[in-house]
Amino acid sequence: RAKGAPVLSRAQGILVGLEGDVVSYGGDLLSGRAGRIAFVPKYQYKSGNWDLSLGLKIEKIFHGKQADTVNVNPVFSKKGSLIYPDVHVGYRAADNVLIYANLTGGGHLNTYSSLLASNHHFNPSYHYSTYRSSLQLLDNTIEKINFKAGVKGNLGSMLQFEVDGGVAKIDN
Repeated sequence: RAKGAPVLSRAQGILVGLEGDVVSYGGDLLSGRAGRIAFVPKYQYKSGNWDLSLGLKIEKIFHGKQADTVNVNPVFSKKGSLIYPDVHVGYRAADNVLIYANLTGGGHLNTYSSLLASNHHFNPSYHYSTYRSSLQLLDNTIEKINFKAGVKGNLGSMLQFEVDGGVAKIDN
């Protein structure tokens, strides 16, 4: 990930981000490669207790004709959209309390290592009846839209808190 930000003034600026992911498999269970690249321009504004970031994620997911090598099911096959929102609003209600709302979206490559990091028991070849469904977990996820709002802060130096909730529309 890379970010650069020309500052227009003390209260506002333009941020340009570049994101990318690449995955490649060659072996007994999977064969092929996929990637994701995103250009993320944003306008940021701060005024008093308000922080506002208005942006777009312009994203492209690319892939070859990869498939699992046993059942020849496609993996990393979802294309997604080209443009997603990247909007963040925050209000400092007190020195230690932030009320926020985010509206985002984008694609995610579900790699074997990321699934293993979240569940160390994950093994796609564990049992043949679950094999087909396990490999489908390696397909990419498209988060069409994700809205999240919450409150976070700290009480003294020993207690931090965050309470949030949201809704997302996901193509998985």
